[in-house]
Amino acid sequence: MKIPKFYDLMTPVLRVLENLGGTAPFEIIAEEIVESLEIPKEEACSLYKSCGAGATKIEHNVAYAAKYLCSYGVIEKVEPNVWTLTDKYEPGMVVTHENILDAAKERLMVRSKFGCGV
Repeated sequence: MKIPKFYDLMTPVLRVLENLGGTAPFEIIAEEIVESLEIPKEEACSLYKSCGAGATKIEHNVAYAAKYLCSYGVIEKVEPNVWTLTDKYEPGMVVTHENILDAAKERLMVRSKFGCGV
């Protein structure tokens, strides 16, 4: 099994946070995803070349999923390496990369109307 792409991990990140009571450290989220998706240990432990400090591919992809979920507003970082669900999150919610891209485009359009666009 290949490591899922970050956009395929967005809903699993939400499910893990929901199952853990809404708040959890990044390391626990990554471990729970490996377990719930039944990612073989040798795959889960493979290192991501361009990440410093020995980050694994799964950690890298989970971090990116969390970053996008944060920009979408359904999770937020409450302290270093600890994520929590926000009020925007609805139990059982499914988030796709299309949802996030659409939301990002909307934000960019609003920002450009006010002279803040890229």
